[in-house]
Amino acid sequence: MGFISFAGRVLFSSIFILAAWQRFNEFADDGGPAVKLLEPKYSLVKNHVTSSLGFQVPEIEIKHLVAAEIALKGIGGILFIFGSSFGAHLLDLFIAIFHKSPEVYITWMSPLGLGQVTELGLGLSPWPELSRTKQS
Repeated sequence: MGFISFAGRVLFSSIFILAAWQRFNEFADDGGPAVKLLEPKYSLVKNHVTSSLGFQVPEIEIKHLVAAEIALKGIGGILFIFGSSFGAHLLDLFIAIFHKSPEVYITWMSPLGLGQVTELGLGLSPWPELSRTKQS
């Protein structure tokens, strides 16, 4: 049973480790193509925090966020292979920061058959026309 557990951890971690390796290979002086993906997300969160809480978020270079993403995926995946709960927490942190923020959605069907989307995160939606459907 121990071997099956280890093999499962290796297969699960390989997703994160290979993704980190790919981002590392794409990382250049400008941070690579991942910067273009994270830049709108960071500006969205920054604008929302500034308008909601009233204080200025410090400027962060997006390539540093990409480097943090690579480190969380790589180190978390390697530690998780060896059964470390700290590695699992690093992978959780990666998912919470880079994949589930700023918006988290629950999608369901209403009794009328209209699809609705509710924002649970910061209240930001890339689909504003779906976030508030009008009932007639």
